[in-house]
Amino acid sequence: MWSVFRASEILNFFFFVFACVSAIIGPRNSMQAEFMIRLANKTQVPTITFSATSPLLTSIKSDYFVRATIDDSYQVKAIAAIFESFGWRSVVAIYVDNELGEGIMPYLFDALQDVQVDRSVISPEANDDQILKELYKLMTRQTRVFVVHMASRLASRIFEKAKEIGMMEEGYVWLMTNGMTHMMRHINHGRSLNNIEGVLGVRSHVPQSKELKDFGLRWNKKFEKENPTMRDDLTIFGLRAYDSTTALAMAVEKTNIRSFPYDNASASSNNMTDLGNLGVSRYGQSLLNALSEIRFNGLAGEFKLIDKQLESPKFEIINFVGNEERIIGFWTPSNGLVNANSNKTTSFTGERFGPLIWPGKSTIVPKGWEIPTNGKKIKVGVPVKKGFFNFVEVITDPITNITTPKGYAIDIFEAALKKLPYSVIPQYYPTLDAVVGDVTITAYRSLYADFTLPYTESGVSMMVPVRDNENKNTWVFLKPWTLELWVTTGCFFVLIGFVVWLFEHRVNTDFRGPPHHQIGTSFWFSFSTMVFAHREKVVSNLARFVVVVWCFVVLVLTQSYTANLTSFLTVQRSQPGATTMKDLIKNGEKRCPIVVTSPMFLSLLFSSVHPLWQYSGRNLRIEAFIKDEFKSEQHHWQNHGSKAMKIQNQVEEEENGSVTGYQHGAFVKDILRNEGFNDSQLKPFGSSEECDALLSNGSISVAFDEIAYLKAILSQYCSKYAMVEPTFKTAGFGFAFPKNSPLTGDVSRAILNVTQGDECDTSRTNGS
Repeated sequence: MWSVFRASEILNFFFFVFACVSAIIGPRNSMQAEFMIRLANKTQVPTITFSATSPLLTSIKSDYFVRATIDDSYQVKAIAAIFESFGWRSVVAIYVDNELGEGIMPYLFDALQDVQVDRSVISPEANDDQILKELYKLMTRQTRVFVVHMASRLASRIFEKAKEIGMMEEGYVWLMTNGMTHMMRHINHGRSLNNIEGVLGVRSHVPQSKELKDFGLRWNKKFEKENPTMRDDLTIFGLRAYDSTTALAMAVEKTNIRSFPYDNASASSNNMTDLGNLGVSRYGQSLLNALSEIRFNGLAGEFKLIDKQLESPKFEIINFVGNEERIIGFWTPSNGLVNANSNKTTSFTGERFGPLIWPGKSTIVPKGWEIPTNGKKIKVGVPVKKGFFNFVEVITDPITNITTPKGYAIDIFEAALKKLPYSVIPQYYPTLDAVVGDVTITAYRSLYADFTLPYTESGVSMMVPVRDNENKNTWVFLKPWTLELWVTTGCFFVLIGFVVWLFEHRVNTDFRGPPHHQIGTSFWFSFSTMVFAHREKVVSNLARFVVVVWCFVVLVLTQSYTANLTSFLTVQRSQPGATTMKDLIKNGEKRCPIVVTSPMFLSLLFSSVHPLWQYSGRNLRIEAFIKDEFKSEQHHWQNHGSKAMKIQNQVEEEENGSVTGYQHGAFVKDILRNEGFNDSQLKPFGSSEECDALLSNGSISVAFDEIAYLKAILSQYCSKYAMVEPTFKTAGFGFAFPKNSPLTGDVSRAILNVTQGDECDTSRTNGS
């Protein structure tokens, strides 16, 4: 029977019996594997391991090292599928500080790219106090999902201590990897299962067969006979060892080689640790080639080597309940997660899989995190501003001194919390777990906090006063046409009347009679064409042709007049005063106060060719302050009075056109600066009332702000202002949480439910 040796034992064994060794089965764990790989390369002896599962061994290139077991990296996709199904977004990986634990970590991090993965490293020699210290540290974190990867005996101690301090209660999630899930029931004769009730596990699938059942009976019978005082069960690694031995025996038979001599061996050396004295197996490569071609159904499943290791198998998803191991699903590379009962791809929602039990004997799927505060309350900060109270307003009771926030943002946030599948109670404190209010999502702020999806329309736009072009005089009906068109149309009316009279008065009695009757009838016929059919009949064909053409002309004229008049009475009366940012920047002017010290200088100043009228290609506004001693000499500048008055009127008229308003403290100011505005052209406002006052008295010509704020202003003053282009892309208002807070994703999904439902309309109505 093949035996399993330690590294030092194998080395000594080689020196004594190297001439008889054709292959080695071992090592038992990943820590011994690196030495064995180098030994196999040196001697060219095929070395088969059935229990060294660390992916790190794959990086050590060896042509003679065969892994007849499952690489730990194969299971990470199954673990990632479980996380995706339950929606957990943070996890702590608890692993042992050696080759076994470290090997899987890069693959686990890669598979869980959408999940925040933290580490907790346990020493393989850790005592109970060290284990408790690490577990208490984990209790202070928000994450309640733990993936454990280590030797099963060390893991059983961790679960025992976790149960002692309450980490196996409701709300916690524990997931074990492949080797632990296989071995846990064999630790302490199954007593370890009492500490892992509700734990999930991933393990490679071992198909049940008659051969496996018969072998198990024979094994137990023989073991009890040889070891009557001991009890041991056959494990997955025992099955792998048996399959490895069978495969190696089949390979030896296939090569038809009866002896396996060594070349360059030095058996006379007294140094038992000198690897240079080891020989090289003459037929090691032939045996390795034969082993790679072996295919059979073993006790642990199909034995088929691909790149000198077993291929990725089907994995079982296990739920430990009492002393039972319930298979709740399977994972395969082709189908992903499959329900164990229906064989259909599904999502683990709990009830569809029957009684899925979690730690604490709970049947409710844990959310995977918990804020470590008493009562599961979160501390929410609210920005205090002097304006725009429809978004957020903080009210302090003068008697109780209790602060209460209200507003549209608060309504949306509390409605979103009600949509969460668990209870979260908001309390508003200076020390924060979240910030709720009219908080704009920006790239700079995202460096320090996580934001939910926006709950308002995004973008920065411009609001301008509407120009009331309503013509209040009685002659507004003349505005649709120009004077030239009115004159031309009138002339054509006269001409058409004359032409019709010319063709009709000889043959048509309606156009005969006294001269004044003929003139009146002709003009009446021409003008009445616009509104109704004529009483007079047209007899002449030429006159009929003229009338038909004139009717088409009148139709075009009336339609054009109606459209233009409608535009004058409706559209143009609400035309914005400014439409583009380029116009604002172009109209921005520099003010240059000048003190006039002499009448001659004043005369020179009013000269249209003076260079002071130009400044960097832009209009230069000049304010002339005339000293008192020169006011008596009016004859020197009286001739320029009209020009001075014109300049003064222009100054007063255009003074307001260069100032743009923005909300105080907002990032909008930076946007305007980047677009070319100077600080002298910008003026802040703090509330919708102040913005209305500045626009009404002409202190600012337009206001730039986020669309949500502008809509709040328009809801109060809808008839006075209009929102026009341009619109700058922003992310809108969102709720801020600490970095990597698990609340961010849940609240974002809840916001979608709120904004797409009736709660959003109700809150918006109440807020306005």
